[in-house]
Amino acid sequence: MKLTNTALDILRLTITQSSESEVREGQEVPSALRLNGVESSQRRHFLGKVNPILDKRDEDRNKAVEDAKTAWKESNKKKAKEEDPSYEKRMIVALNADKELIASMEVFQDAENDIDLEDKTIEVIKKYYIEYGDKVGWGVSDDKVVEQINEVMGIV
Repeated sequence: MKLTNTALDILRLTITQSSESEVREGQEVPSALRLNGVESSQRRHFLGKVNPILDKRDEDRNKAVEDAKTAWKESNKKKAKEEDPSYEKRMIVALNADKELIASMEVFQDAENDIDLEDKTIEVIKKYYIEYGDKVGWGVSDDKVVEQINEVMGIV
């Protein structure tokens, strides 16, 4: 099965979180999706394949952001001091306007991965994707990704 990193993120959310929330340590957080033994085993199989891919993506993305921050700090040494309260805000605004950085983030998200999953695993993911996907995983901006997932999973 060939999916983008964004699609893998959506499926990971769908298979790990329910549409409900709970309070833990005074914070409202999404509830973990409780599965039976066989389904839980299939989730572990899926996460074992997906998490290394997404962790590598996150490392690469964080490195790109840190490199952009360092470059911005170097080019703005004389203009402001790091102690200035607006320094961090100006850096964030500048990075958000950096078209090259934004393009590289899109490349990280749109990278396709070929994942070999067992049929049992795909059936469990498909079941919970159909049941919970729109409640925990995506917004209007993810329409193309949702179409890709639906196509790969054979959902009409």
